Amino acid sequence: MADKEINPMNPNMIDDDDDDGPSRRIASNFNPSNLAMMEPNMPSFTNGPSFGNNSMMQSAVQAKQAAALAVPPPSARYVWKLKEIPTLPDLLPLERSAVFVENVTTQEVAKRISEILHARSIEATYNDEKAKVKCVTEDGVEFRVRLYRGRGNFSHGIIAEVQRRFGASSNFQCEINAILDAVQGKKTIKAPTKTSIPMPPAEISDEEDDYQPDDGSSAMRMVFTMLNAPSPDSTYLGLQTLMSLTDSNKIGEDTARKVSNKLMQIDSVVGGKVLGILLENGEEETFKVRAMAMTILANALNSMTVDLDAWIKEQLRPLLLDELKNAEKHPRVAFQAARCVERLLKYKEQISDFQVALEIAQKTGASRHAGLERQVKKCLDIISGNRD
Repeated sequence: MADKEINPMNPNMIDDDDDDGPSRRIASNFNPSNLAMMEPNMPSFTNGPSFGNNSMMQSAVQAKQAAALAVPPPSARYVWKLKEIPTLPDLLPLERSAVFVENVTTQEVAKRISEILHARSIEATYNDEKAKVKCVTEDGVEFRVRLYRGRGNFSHGIIAEVQRRFGASSNFQCEINAILDAVQGKKTIKAPTKTSIPMPPAEISDEEDDYQPDDGSSAMRMVFTMLNAPSPDSTYLGLQTLMSLTDSNKIGEDTARKVSNKLMQIDSVVGGKVLGILLENGEEETFKVRAMAMTILANALNSMTVDLDAWIKEQLRPLLLDELKNAEKHPRVAFQAARCVERLLKYKEQISDFQVALEIAQKTGASRHAGLERQVKKCLDIISGNRD
């Protein structure tokens, strides 16, 4: 079939997606509200395994200690050196989030993409053969950036397309706009800083004077129910809920502190489940729950106001060292691990091993993930201050 001279941004097309999944459209329709109804009688928070009595966790920690290898990643800033891109296939549907750039080289567009993904701390895996990048934002939204050469009258330009695959975030449209602006050579706005929104005080009636605020137990029971449901969707929603409940920027300092204090107790069932997820060695995850669990741990450590039990610190130490040493593989998880380390360093215990792992992670941050680079620097500054 001969090439037709069509507008590359509005062709009449079908889907030719590859092995990234069953369809590029499916993930965008994901709705975590399609879950089984909660049981009306929530189980007791104190039932089941906890931080302190799970021998399987201890075995997993030992296995990670034996398997951890320090493989230094490249230190130079990564630049995507793409030479060839495919011509836009006939009848391929493009997303609305796509732009056409005229009279620019493939290498220049690829360089712009790698630079903006680094600057916005987006985890990226580059595929030269298919001219695409698999990406995950800090909020866990998965998407693809794909490049095509225009056809016919549009062969003098390059098409860049962003395809969302999974997850949702209020900041995602900003990420799309920043990437597409960068492709066109425009100056982009800095990555948004997450800040809390002050809420006005609630009006309390006289009948509510005797109200006793919850200490976080009811929220933990709710999350426990979701994590114990058989559906993977329910586990995802439970972890997503816990991420918000431990994030002071989203839920407020008071609630985040109470939930985090409960979560990090030695007898916490939910805390034991979060740690159990982190100690599993699965490579492929349906909903990337391991990154969510590490985010919860980082949120909780930085929001809690109680002392951290020594046993828990010993379980976390090899886990965090392993994530930092392997930052090249999962920089987003390493970023959260570095947030955990920042809190643990305040205990001033055995910092030399952390310094080695942080220096390894720093190279990955400088190369691919600006957020990781900044967070590691904060940790190294603490170590330097402790030695002065």
